[in-house]
Amino acid sequence: MYKQKYLTEKNELNPEIMYSPAEDKYYKSEIEIFDRWQSFSAELLRLSLLGIAIFGFLYQKIFVDFDPAKYPNVSVSTINWLSKASVLCFAFATVCALIYRYGSTEAMTHFLRGVKNFPERSQELRERNWWLKRCLIFKILAAVSLGVGAGLSATAIFGLF
Repeated sequence: MYKQKYLTEKNELNPEIMYSPAEDKYYKSEIEIFDRWQSFSAELLRLSLLGIAIFGFLYQKIFVDFDPAKYPNVSVSTINWLSKASVLCFAFATVCALIYRYGSTEAMTHFLRGVKNFPERSQELRERNWWLKRCLIFKILAAVSLGVGAGLSATAIFGLF
């Protein structure tokens, strides 16, 4: 029965069902939440890229002209280590934010498939929940590594003064 109604002869989903209209009440609130997910991931991505860019600028302005004779009690190797670690944290936050963004898009895709394809609804919602669990992990990882990167950057910069 399912194959006759929902799949074409080529074993593809029937476009009449997949592109059929769905009522707003089934997905409107989910679209609003999805928009907030995308906004949050965009902010995480923006801040982590900004951290890398600002650190590059500060490195050029501060560390290129750094004279160890002026600051005898500053360990250059420690400052370099903190700088590299902060850039790595910002890069990791960028990767996590991108994975989070992709995962939330996949979760929304599975939700909409479930709305339009009733026989597969439970499977699609399980897939959606699987993606949402991963999104939560990557959201936390992105936020934590962004904070750690900012803390390491601040320690490296203020350690000079």
